[in-house]
Amino acid sequence: IVSIASDRPLVEAYHLMRDHGVRHLPVLDNGRLSGVVSWGDVRQVSAIDARALTARAPQPTLIEECPVSEIMSRNPITVLPDTPMVQAAQIMFEQAIGCLPVIESGRLTCIVTECDIFRMMILCQTV
Repeated sequence: IVSIASDRPLVEAYHLMRDHGVRHLPVLDNGRLSGVVSWGDVRQVSAIDARALTARAPQPTLIEECPVSEIMSRNPITVLPDTPMVQAAQIMFEQAIGCLPVIESGRLTCIVTECDIFRMMILCQTV
């Protein structure tokens, strides 16, 4: 599982997401889930950075200085490994979230994303 610590700079989250082709990063501190940062979160800060760059700001940009903890979603909704995918999909829909970390015995074991739900729907489709 690709993850990041809350004290790491947001630019590192950007590079991890880009390099690994993921849109959600669990934020782990001391091995425990403390939040989730999404591609949309990073994109918002990047847009602010772009405006600062067009103003030719000489100082380091926000994405270089901002720690992940400043923009991550705290206390994310989680599920257990035996949670049915239909229930996970319902939670994601009702809460308007793009991922669900899966926690077992207090530890992150995986992350269910919208793409996983779509894949399940396609594979379970009867033709």
